This record gives sequence, C-alpha cells and structure tokens, in this order.
Amino acid sequence: MSECPQYDVAVIGYGPTGVTAANLLGALGVSVVVVERDASVYGRARTISTDEEVMRVWQEIGLAERLKRDMLPDRPIDFVDAGGRSFISAVPTPRGQGHPPQMFIYQPALERTLREGVERYPNVDVQLEHECLRVSQDDQGVELLIARSGQDRLTRVRASYVIAADGGSSPTRGQLGVGFEGRTYEDRWPVIDTELVKEWPGHDRLRFHCDPDRPAVDCPTPLGHHRWEFPVLPGEDEKELVTDAAVWRLLDRQGITGEHVSVLRGVERLWRFPGPKGITQEIFTRPRLASGPPALRTGGFVTGEDGMGHIALTSTRPARLRGYFTTVFDARLTDYIDETISGVKLRSVSCGSTAAITPSRSPPPAACAWIRSAPASSTSTSRSPKSTT
Repeated sequence: MSECPQYDVAVIGYGPTGVTAANLLGALGVSVVVVERDASVYGRARTISTDEEVMRVWQEIGLAERLKRDMLPDRPIDFVDAGGRSFISAVPTPRGQGHPPQMFIYQPALERTLREGVERYPNVDVQLEHECLRVSQDDQGVELLIARSGQDRLTRVRASYVIAADGGSSPTRGQLGVGFEGRTYEDRWPVIDTELVKEWPGHDRLRFHCDPDRPAVDCPTPLGHHRWEFPVLPGEDEKELVTDAAVWRLLDRQGITGEHVSVLRGVERLWRFPGPKGITQEIFTRPRLASGPPALRTGGFVTGEDGMGHIALTSTRPARLRGYFTTVFDARLTDYIDETISGVKLRSVSCGSTAAITPSRSPPPAACAWIRSAPASSTSTSRSPKSTT
C-alpha cells in the first residue's frame, strides 16, 4: 500500500454523470479524484437523448453550445402502423428553459467533449484504468481501495465525500446497500447501431412501430448514425435473431437495406434482473458449457460431472472480475491464492464454488486441470492465501 492522498470529493465512474460532476466540482476549485476502470470513452451509444434541464447544467459548466453542435434538436415523433403510416405525430414543445426540450445525442462524442472540459481544471485528478474495489466510511470521511488495471498493487485515497457514478448497476451502491425502489421486468431487445449511408422517408424522426407482429423503435442519432431496437418475441430463437441474416431481415421489414445503412452492432441479448442487493442489473452474457476441463480461449462456466460447478475465467482485469462477483452475485470471497502454472499467473478465489481468474486470454492445460480438481473452498494447506477479505 502507498501513502493515502486526501481529496475533497472522490468521483467513482467517468461516464456522463461522473464527468459532469467533475466539471462542476472543478469549477468550484475543490480537489477531486476521478476513478474510472476503462482506458477511454466507451465506443458505442447507450443513452440516446437528453433534455433542456440537463442542458442548463452543461450551460453552467460552459459547454452547452459546444455540445449542441453534436446533437439533433427538435426531432418529430411518429407512431406508425404496420404499414409504416403515421397515425400520431408530435413535436416537443419548448418549456421556457432556453434550450430545445429534446435532443438526440451520440454518447461517445458527448463524453469526449465533457472530458475535454475537465482538462481545464488542474485540481481534478483523473485516474483512468483504475477500479474502486471498496468504499469504507468513518467519522473523518471515506476511504477508497483502488486497483490499477494489470497491476497487483493496491492504493488507498481518502475524501470527505464520494459520488457513486459507476453506472446503472453501480458496484459502489451495492457495497453501501443503496438499491432502487420499484419494480422491473426482464426484457430482451436486440439493439442495432448503424451508420447512415442513404436517407429514407422518416429517417429524421423518432418512430414507434406499432405492429403487433413486430414492434420496433428507430431513431436518428447525430454524426451520421441511426439506431434500431426490436424486442425478442415469444417463440423466437434469440441466437438466430442476432445473426447477420436476421438483422437484415428485421431491417428489411422496415424497408431498410444495405443501400441505406451499415450495421455497427447487434447485441445478442439483454438480461435485466434485480440483484441480491436490490439493484437492477443489465448484462449481456452467454455461458459456455462443458463436461470436461475448460480448454477455452476465453473464460466460461464449467458445469457437469467434471466441472463440479467451478468457474474458469480469463481476463486482463482480474480485480474488476472479482468486483463483479462481489457486487452482482453478492459472492462472499473468503480468500484468494496466487499461483503460477505453466508460466501463467492464476488467481483462485472462493465464493461457494471455486472461481479461477487468470490475467491472460488462453489458460494453459495445466491451469485448466488444476481448476478441474480444485476443492469447493480455495483454502489449502499447501498454498497460503495472499489476502483475506
């Protein structure tokens, strides 16, 4: 552990909320540390629109007009029938806030501009590729335990306050037991992010396709992008629905071909569920099942007689994976053991069954065999735990 720097505010997460907070606090002259696990802005759009109230916040930090150059304001809204005919149309009405009431955004561009704004403030310390593993509070403030990606060394920082801006499934809120009230439901929507090649009638508006046989939503996004969303209907094969052929079949139903767009992304499946701590989770995942040792180039669940419920995962960010099991699945990690097998470092943690995490993309056969024979608890008399939580 290194010495513990002191800040006024720690911001965990550097998405739109975290970077906005960093701009606001930077302008006030307080000392800020930002902890963000990724190296750069996420390359695909998630949030697709904002409104005039948020624009007034960005106006306060002096970035509203710059941000608006990369937005689409005042787009019409159409509800269309199965034949594509509009039966309800509307245009958002200004409400006296000084900015358009709805603006479509392209999130990567928006975040890049907001991050450029933070560079104005030397009092804001931005730590990319760092992950907050633990937040603890005492009478003097809060302490963060931080891991740098690709390194085993842990550091601590202290702050008077902490802002949890680490996403909808916030691990920080999970640690603090702060959940979302209300109800949710599981839904699966393939999301198709496209680049516009040739315009078509209606490309410039948000459209809700009210077709009982195939509901859909499509909307324009700035900088030459367009987004489509389709629900997975009862009886449909989710895996087939995200193949190239199925994606183009869905688009073709709307009259869209390769002449109009190029596809950037098709998301296989969206699982939305409440976690053990009451926080709504959204994950994109698919388990890979095997009856033998995990001879995988990527990680996967190992089930069946040989797997015994163990998990073998490969990652360049083992600390991040550990945080995932702790937060999302409320796993109680009793200890971990660092091994070097066939020249590859392997970390085994206990969370009911054994989970082995190796910072590589292809674990060697010897490592796979060790996981296959690992006991339910990773504690071993021949291997001393390096850390205990």
